[in-house]
Amino acid sequence: PQRYVEVRGTALVSEDEGRAIAVRLAERYKGPGAGEDFLKQPPENVRVVLRITPDRITGNAA
Repeated sequence: PQRYVEVRGTALVSEDEGRAIAVRLAERYKGPGAGEDFLKQPPENVRVVLRITPDRITGNAA
């Protein structure tokens, strides 16, 4: 059986200025200092953030 989640709503796409969110997530899940790799990437490697305001969430966990 496959598991999935579907989120329908309005999405806002923005640039991760200074890669702050990427660094924070890396350090949260991989430990202190793990975000340094994101800071070393060249500026043309643009990272984006998706913020979704959900209208409806469905899924299958079986």
